[in-house]
Amino acid sequence: MKERGLIMIAETNTKREISNISASMRALMEIAVVQGTEEEWDSVLFPDNSEINAADCATINNILKAEEAGIQCIYDIYSDEEKTEDPTRIPTLMIYSPGGPEAKDKPFVLMLPGGAFVMVDILGEGLAEAREFNKQGFNVFILKYRVGNPDNLTLALDDVHRAMQVILEAGSKLGINTDRYICTGSSAGGYLAGEWSTAGKGYGRLGSPGPEAVFLAYPASSLQCYHEDIIAEYPDQGFLDIMNIYLPLILGEGYDASDAKALSLEHQIEEGFAPVYTVWNKDDPYVHERGFMGLIESLEKNGIVHDKEIYETGGHGFGPGYGIEAEGWIERAVRFWEENV
Repeated sequence: MKERGLIMIAETNTKREISNISASMRALMEIAVVQGTEEEWDSVLFPDNSEINAADCATINNILKAEEAGIQCIYDIYSDEEKTEDPTRIPTLMIYSPGGPEAKDKPFVLMLPGGAFVMVDILGEGLAEAREFNKQGFNVFILKYRVGNPDNLTLALDDVHRAMQVILEAGSKLGINTDRYICTGSSAGGYLAGEWSTAGKGYGRLGSPGPEAVFLAYPASSLQCYHEDIIAEYPDQGFLDIMNIYLPLILGEGYDASDAKALSLEHQIEEGFAPVYTVWNKDDPYVHERGFMGLIESLEKNGIVHDKEIYETGGHGFGPGYGIEAEGWIERAVRFWEENV
């Protein structure tokens, strides 16, 4: 059988030629890694964690098969004219991974991977997580939003708004239910998902429909937490380096404690916020307990239906949680949605 891009070779974890990958799949490759070379894909698609590898490959195969059936799965959310007008929009893209026939009766999932607003983790927090939602019969849209720009939160929220418009317009052609959706995000993407789910800063301000549930995996959402003296508790220089980039991208240069507090998600939760499911590990080197528990306390104070998973170990950036205590959190989050929405 002729080798087609990543389809069979991804399933068998063997080497492959990449010369005949479709234009759409090449676009997917280029957003998943910086340059999309075969060597880079070998390091990403064939890592030590074979379970994440299998999940990434399963979603890629799902997308390839859908495109072969005539279903558009790779979307530019901005026109060429809009990209020319504002070149920061050029890297944006949205990936659709269909969930099967049963998905027509379920909300779609809008997925916002993390990456500290310096990159977007399309693989571990995008394709791998999409696999778990697809298995449970959900259509998934993964957004590559803008990163690395001043006032990046505002730009990323604009990208989410535009992605929603594209999804709503494409819904009838795709034959999917666009009346309802779940917003999910990890790390910085969890912060973005939380901000999007607020009426004041996110969907309400921009005139989009709001989500009916929000799933937040290790959300880097308490900006004031990073600005307080607890930052001294972290011995990891990588944490300090990221925070020296992360906060200015959101708050701008010259920010102070009041700015950090105002844009911390826990201070924006109010009555009417959608039900929330969260997961976090105590040994997370980037999301401090004070920040995570501040979010939980805010949900409780405002009477928001919520549930949480907290584990001793597992670190940060675990995506679906393969091989750690958090494994299966997406399935449990879906169960929470079924019981509370």
